Amino acid sequence: MIKILQISDLHIRETADGEMLHTKTYDTFRQVLAHAHAEHGPFNLILVSGDLAQDPVAASYQLIAQALREYPAPYLCLPGNHDDYTVMQSQLNSPRGGCGKYFNLGDWRLIALNSQLPGSDSGYFNAEELQFLRHALNLAAGAPTLVAMHHHTLNSGSVWMDGMRLQNHAEFLAILEQAPQVKLTVCGHLHQALHWRFGSTDLYSCPATCFQFDLPSPRFGLTDQAPGYQIIELAENGGHQVSPGWLPKSSLSPMAASG
Repeated sequence: MIKILQISDLHIRETADGEMLHTKTYDTFRQVLAHAHAEHGPFNLILVSGDLAQDPVAASYQLIAQALREYPAPYLCLPGNHDDYTVMQSQLNSPRGGCGKYFNLGDWRLIALNSQLPGSDSGYFNAEELQFLRHALNLAAGAPTLVAMHHHTLNSGSVWMDGMRLQNHAEFLAILEQAPQVKLTVCGHLHQALHWRFGSTDLYSCPATCFQFDLPSPRFGLTDQAPGYQIIELAENGGHQVSPGWLPKSSLSPMAASG
């Protein structure tokens, strides 16, 4: 059994004590890592599915790298709409992990995609990214595959977030229809744990390590849910199980939430 810890939407500021929406995002990120490892570790991989930084500068990514390297599992990071992918790669790429796009996990293959659309909060796979996806799928057509990205593909039911989903979702889904080896896709962006089914593929979104969005609200809003993460278990026969995890509110440090 392969076990992956997925975390997403860290929104780390330039300094460790930086806040976003009254949340000390670096503190909640570190607490999520510690809780997930204590409750569910060890892991074969830590997957970070975008929006690592709110301030996309070297110092933010250095803080993230330092925290990830405290744990033995390799890490794989992909960009979200708030990230600077060039700076992100320069600070995170190391022998321990980085921003790779193709990962072998036993019998499984993991494909990490860049859904950034410059100047927009929405997602988009350019022609080069779609060609990479087709090529990667052809490399191991018989291997069960997980595809990871930042932006969500199918509607979440949120009026304000679905305007920021993957714009060319139809092209992506058409590729999935021709790739039965893709057993699941995972994303971030929504700050919530959701599950969809498309043909024979399961699609999941991951909670955020900072705060969760109130998706049913007609306008931007937050819930009182705790910071979260997602555990992905991959079986040799292609089976899988995906379960969200939450930081107990009683364990939140006084520094995690300043509001």
